[in-house]
Amino acid sequence: MSIRNKIHLFSTIFLFIILLLINGTIYYFFNKVTTEGELDRLTNQTETIASALKEEQVAPRTLLPAFIPNDGMIRIINHDSKAVLTQAKTNELRKSEAKFQSSQSAEVHEIAGASYAVVSIPIIWTNGEIVTLEVTESLVGVQANLEILSTILLLATLLAILPAFLSARVLSDLILRPIERLTATMEEIQLKKTFKHIELEDQSKDELNKMGTTFNSMVDILQENSEKQQSFISNASHELRTPLTIIESYASLLKRWGTKKPEVFDESVEAIHSESIRMRNLTEQLLLLARNENDWNIDWKTVNLVVVCEEVAKSFRQAYERKVNVVYEQYEVWAAGDEQKLKQVLFILLDNAKKFSDREIDVIVRYDQGHPAITVKDYGIGIPKEDVAKVFDRFFRVDKARSRKTGGSGLGLSIAQEIIAAHEGTIDLDSEEGDGTSITIQLKKSFDFI
Repeated sequence: MSIRNKIHLFSTIFLFIILLLINGTIYYFFNKVTTEGELDRLTNQTETIASALKEEQVAPRTLLPAFIPNDGMIRIINHDSKAVLTQAKTNELRKSEAKFQSSQSAEVHEIAGASYAVVSIPIIWTNGEIVTLEVTESLVGVQANLEILSTILLLATLLAILPAFLSARVLSDLILRPIERLTATMEEIQLKKTFKHIELEDQSKDELNKMGTTFNSMVDILQENSEKQQSFISNASHELRTPLTIIESYASLLKRWGTKKPEVFDESVEAIHSESIRMRNLTEQLLLLARNENDWNIDWKTVNLVVVCEEVAKSFRQAYERKVNVVYEQYEVWAAGDEQKLKQVLFILLDNAKKFSDREIDVIVRYDQGHPAITVKDYGIGIPKEDVAKVFDRFFRVDKARSRKTGGSGLGLSIAQEIIAAHEGTIDLDSEEGDGTSITIQLKKSFDFI
């Protein structure tokens, strides 16, 4: 069953049940109030008859006919439950069972399929015996009113169901229209393999509009990720194809001339070795970037960034014989993070600075607005303004020719950004062409938030 039919059925049945409960309550209380009113009225009349009989000025047989209700009966019942005197309008009432009552009562009885109000009051009869004065009156008027009321309530229920059904249809259309558009858009995306937004009604700001907005945002994210994935695959295949082509070319050259020309042998082996190392490094970087942010497995500890920077700078100086200055005003700058992964980020930033600068490199450790921060600053060629926003993109290189000579793949800063994001920190770049580049990392001060 479709949602539209479910809405129709549920809303109609639910309203029908509510109307039945309301109308049933109205009918019950109307019946109760009117019946009790008739019994009270008949009780007062019976007490009047009893008072008249006590005066003994007129014989009961002569007095009682004057008090007989319409379609009713008056009778005197002795202690043996036998009618001593009966005045009735119909034979059905006359034949009804007589019952002695020692106390006053007011009840509704069914006699010959009709409802009657029956009031019984004990009185002293002419012979001094206690008898029951029973007065019976038809409730045909009350029954007629109840039938009219039930007919009105039934018609009102039926008349209410029709607009309720129509309103349920309108409501279902109102609710399901955006969902149907969403479904159609998803089917079109699935069929055409393209990304498309769902059309939204500007005047609507309800949950369905929010669902559509969320869907469009999701489509944007999927499209962006798809484009990044395609770009990543294209760039990765290109980057891997180049060293493989070089290795194949030199291997062919080595196969033809390697044994005859020593200089060709040496050149080929060196090129194959160099490209193999570059391809291995590139593969390792690609595997790192294939991680999800939650897969970095950060080993959270409280780390002194000054000590970390000093250790990395020392290793970097020994490896590349480059001058690296670690600048700090206080020896302890504490941050929450994974020491080894933070060192990996620092190596990436220092290696990036080394490639594009022949001068010294400064590593500045400090608190920036209460947050621990590290800035790696070089004094090299800098980055053009139009390229600053792209430097963290995968495979992006400012100077592709020079990057290839220095071994750059355009993945280092992307990896650094991923690691810092896993630390819930930020990484920002500031550069002036010809004046150098500064990259600043800002981290959490403690790991209580984890």
